[in-house]
Amino acid sequence: MKSVKSVPRLEIKSLKENGILSLVNDQVAEIKYSDGTVFLLDKKSLGVDEYIRIRFTVNFSNGKSKDYERLIYIIKRPSNLMKGIILYFGCPSSGSLAKTLYFDFSDFNFKSFKSYNYPRQRLYYPLQMVSGTSRLTTRESAYYNKISLLEEIAVLDTYKGETTRINKRIEKLYTKLDNLHYIFLTKVAKILAHAKN
Repeated sequence: MKSVKSVPRLEIKSLKENGILSLVNDQVAEIKYSDGTVFLLDKKSLGVDEYIRIRFTVNFSNGKSKDYERLIYIIKRPSNLMKGIILYFGCPSSGSLAKTLYFDFSDFNFKSFKSYNYPRQRLYYPLQMVSGTSRLTTRESAYYNKISLLEEIAVLDTYKGETTRINKRIEKLYTKLDNLHYIFLTKVAKILAHAKN
């Protein structure tokens, strides 16, 4: 099973933050991933179309290597609030719009999450890869962390006789924690009942 965190990926947000989307012709940016994969990116324009050209080398186990070049189109859509434009990648595999593309080592191409729909190629989010009990404890610790951060910020419980927004958020998180504990206890009760039978 592959996690979305374990494969190299391209994200519109990170390309914007790193200035790659504002590259001019003939400027090249390099992205290195923790697994040693290196991608060279440059932005090109062809009429009104803009695309990112990605070049990389794959080293095979037999000692040979092969250079690859991929084109990924950048598609602009107007914002639903009519305040500017939103950028997307055009998925080379499915043609769908995506904010993030994941590298597929089987065909050496970037694909959207939806394109990984085959059982052997499927990508998983980290929470999908853990057991149900482990998922509950992960959520529980996340809720406790949020509550402790908010309680540090909260100065007043009420203001002009009304509960403050921060305290309302804290109350909602405690309600979510209660629901989480109920789910956990229900699962434990089912396991115990099944063990008695």
